[in-house]
Amino acid sequence: MSKKSLSKLIISIIFLGIIWILPSKVKANTLTISAANTTLTKGQTTTITVSSDSIGRVNLSVSGNATITGDRVWVEGNSQSFTLTATGSGTVTITATPENPMSLNGNTVELSPSSCTIQVSETSSSENSGGGSNSNASNNNNSSSNNNEQTQQTPTETTKSNVATLSDFGIIPNDFKGFTPNQMSYTVTVPNSVSSIVIYAKQGQSGQKISGAGKKTLQEGTNTFNVVVTAEDGKTTKTYTLEVIREAAKEDKTEENTTDDNTTDDNTAAEETEKEEQEETLIGLSALKIDGITLSPTFKKDVYEYTAKLIGDKTILDIRTTALNESDKIEIVGNEDLKEGENIITILVSDKAGENTVTYQITVNKSLIDEEAIAKEKQAQEKEKQKRLIIIGITVAAIVIIAIILIIRHRRNAQYEMEYTE
Repeated sequence: MSKKSLSKLIISIIFLGIIWILPSKVKANTLTISAANTTLTKGQTTTITVSSDSIGRVNLSVSGNATITGDRVWVEGNSQSFTLTATGSGTVTITATPENPMSLNGNTVELSPSSCTIQVSETSSSENSGGGSNSNASNNNNSSSNNNEQTQQTPTETTKSNVATLSDFGIIPNDFKGFTPNQMSYTVTVPNSVSSIVIYAKQGQSGQKISGAGKKTLQEGTNTFNVVVTAEDGKTTKTYTLEVIREAAKEDKTEENTTDDNTTDDNTAAEETEKEEQEETLIGLSALKIDGITLSPTFKKDVYEYTAKLIGDKTILDIRTTALNESDKIEIVGNEDLKEGENIITILVSDKAGENTVTYQITVNKSLIDEEAIAKEKQAQEKEKQKRLIIIGITVAAIVIIAIILIIRHRRNAQYEMEYTE
């Protein structure tokens, strides 16, 4: 083999080795966006669907007179849908653009933006039709009337409630009477033996957020607690103020001097009996679980406020509850149509008579994507990239060393052949 042929062989081996080891980038066009309707009338809505067989975040942009319910989406080889509302006539273009390189089967995917268009007219074709002669004037009037009716039926954005009053409010034990939704302040006196209470508060309307309820410790004297109710609109708030006066311990020196051991034993027995009776009448939950969700802190029957994290597009949770008493009634409020961000789920436990209620609250923070998982995936990709670079370096070094050895051997063989020929 000549020296020139050997050099070409070595270069080919090095080139093929680098090509084989370098991480591949898959070029594909697997991102699509489509509209359920390509023609609309001003005020109408349609569904926009983004589909991809890859994994990553996609940004949405709208050009024209229209609004869309979201501006970005996370896809994992599936489809995501949005609602588009036409606000004016003309051409509307919706474009889906990958925010970063996406991944498919562990490889980097280079996706091109995808677009779809919708034509929006001021009125429908049926509204534009009609006679032009005097003989058809009545038809024109009817058509005008129909236009007015259709204009009045144009969908409008639902207004969120600004009601921030409760439907029920009180304490356990030693509950007070006379609650009315529009009365903001209450005062109640409890015996010295009551060292703690549970404040319960029931929503006056769906979508409200309540803070400040739950178990409270009492000091002797006046204890002031505030329960804040935020309406569904997120702006309107009302504060219910509760003053709980815990009586001071009674001291009767005369009775202390004349009390013998038997009296003391009787008092102790009476206190234990009273304590047992209070435990028997205690209401609340003995178990609280949510499938696939971890509560923080861990559930305890006397802990009334929790937080939870929800990843994905679920709109309702599978909540499993067990009451301390079989006769107690359990009502769950707010576990429907969960939105991205903060959601409040309220669990009300009432006794058989409906006179006493305990409130548990779960603050659910919903996110369509798991930012922590994405960060971990990026870290794993960086480590894999570093590992590949190390392998590439070692492989290239090995190929170079082998090439050098082959060149040296070739030169020696050539030298031996020349000496032998001479």
